[in-house]
Amino acid sequence: AYLPAAFAKKRDRALVIGFGTGASAGTIAAAGFKSVDVAELSPSMPKAAPYFKDINIDVLNRPEVKLHVEDGRTFLARTADQTLDVISIELSSIWFAGTTNLYSREFYELSVAKLKPDGVFQQWMQLHHMGVGELLSIVATLRAVFPHVRLHLVGGQGILLASQHPLVVDTEHGEQVRLAL
Repeated sequence: AYLPAAFAKKRDRALVIGFGTGASAGTIAAAGFKSVDVAELSPSMPKAAPYFKDINIDVLNRPEVKLHVEDGRTFLARTADQTLDVISIELSSIWFAGTTNLYSREFYELSVAKLKPDGVFQQWMQLHHMGVGELLSIVATLRAVFPHVRLHLVGGQGILLASQHPLVVDTEHGEQVRLAL
């Protein structure tokens, strides 16, 4: 979650889809966003958050963070009046039930419509769970919607960044994000 925060030009509103340990949501919150929505489909995931306070910065007790136990795509669609600076997707695997719709052209089109013109979309991929064909298909689908796409390899994982504008690190905020972590 450091990457989209470093590329974001503004820090008003962010959405994190997928909670896991809460580390990504904590990183986004620590980056100084005024409002962070977290959409998690499984109600049991956030219950484990206290066990990961050392890596999630006690994110669910931060005043700017609001947890929504619902499907991330549904949350995005039903909040039509709100635009976002960052959408960060941190799902465990593309192969789990209900996650493949977050790799579709329709979802990417919904995401671009919800982002501010200078907003940043980020999607994490467990590369060891997919082949080259699947990776290329996801990148091509994302590229069909967003004109600017970058793939970062971090610890054997893939981090896709996408935007309507060229992706350039915001040096002022990027350094703030690094220091906050």
